[in-house]
Amino acid sequence: MQKRGQFYIIAVLIIVILIGIFLTSINYSKRTTFRELYEVGEELKIESDKILDYGVYKKLDDEGLDNLLTNFTKIYVKYKGNARDLFFVFGDENNLTIAGYVSPSDTRETVREQVILKFPGDSSPAGTLDIIDSNNYTASKYFLNSHKDIIIDVKGINYYFTLHGGQYFYFIIAQKIDEQYFIVTNEEDR
Repeated sequence: MQKRGQFYIIAVLIIVILIGIFLTSINYSKRTTFRELYEVGEELKIESDKILDYGVYKKLDDEGLDNLLTNFTKIYVKYKGNARDLFFVFGDENNLTIAGYVSPSDTRETVREQVILKFPGDSSPAGTLDIIDSNNYTASKYFLNSHKDIIIDVKGINYYFTLHGGQYFYFIIAQKIDEQYFIVTNEEDR
């Protein structure tokens, strides 16, 4: 009779250990996903700085820099966009380009995402970028009318950017993990 009791105790211990291992691996995979998201943000900061430095070094005009940044964002989306939504804001003191990419895992049939450009103090949006197809890069150019502060609304969250003279490059990376969106950006603190 005592051997049956020992068998049940050992069986319970094995089950508890297996559940503990399973829960630990789930928690570890979430941390890895978060870390990967922030690593992508850090990588994008470094790469975008190098792209801007290259454009300045080559003495590209505004149109040349705009083309360089457009090509960079298209290539970067192909390289890192798989499970993330990527949004870019770049240009100079006169013009602004908003570009976006929505993850192919987005299965909505209508507009996949809407990125809204606002100027502080203005009641109506200055522009709207509709990203209709998932797994497709979309971009649109806007005239700034001498505005130096802009607000980019993505997923109902406002991101504030101050446009300094010369060229600039900002990004917003969003990834859905367990029904929550996690955001990485290089926006300025406010």
